[in-house]
Amino acid sequence: MKIRRCPRCHSKTRPLRIQAMQRLQEKGYNAVPVNPAFTEVLGERCYASISDVPQPIDTVTLYLGAARSTPLIQDILTAKPRRIIFNPGAENPELAKARIIGRD
Repeated sequence: MKIRRCPRCHSKTRPLRIQAMQRLQEKGYNAVPVNPAFTEVLGERCYASISDVPQPIDTVTLYLGAARSTPLIQDILTAKPRRIIFNPGAENPELAKARIIGRD
């Protein structure tokens, strides 16, 4: 079974984020939802913020636009994910640049 930590920042596009999480679960990934509006998503505990996730984070998958994800940059970078996936509409040049600068 593949285990990969995938906290997820959600937007209001519920079907897309739920579909993505279901696919990750079906493939054996440990998808960890992050959204302050929920306590559980698809049977998984949902954390209010990335900093609340107790296990190491491998991948952050964003479903938030730049206006909503920019305030989360420090929490995302502090988590030190191996990769950050920007889904369509979730691109954030400021976060991408901060990630590159943080690696140098």
